[in-house]
Amino acid sequence: MTKDIVVIILLLVFILIICAFAQWFILQHSGQMLAAAEPVSAALHRQDWPQARTAMRMLEEEWDRSQRLWKAISDHQDMRDLQSSLEKLALLLEQEDADAAQQELQSLVFSLRHLQENERLYLENIF
Repeated sequence: MTKDIVVIILLLVFILIICAFAQWFILQHSGQMLAAAEPVSAALHRQDWPQARTAMRMLEEEWDRSQRLWKAISDHQDMRDLQSSLEKLALLLEQEDADAAQQELQSLVFSLRHLQENERLYLENIF
């Protein structure tokens, strides 16, 4: 009986540690992606297309580094939305369509902030 309680408590502690790590990971990496999106936005405002494409490659590299673990610990629809926005943005930068690229970048930033908000531990998120 006592062994069972100890095992259950250890299992709960382990689950809480994994949940805390998952939350930290998503918040950390979404923040890094938001930071990587800023140079893309700045280059778009200047219509500096080579710089925008270079900054976009860095944003894609940040996504590539973190997406495998994100997919394991986060909502798959959110991941598809982010992937879709990244692909559309890269295509719009190749086409040098400033207005559409700016809209897609704003959509990407909104999705990242939304993901951060949903992954934070609030009482509203629990109940």
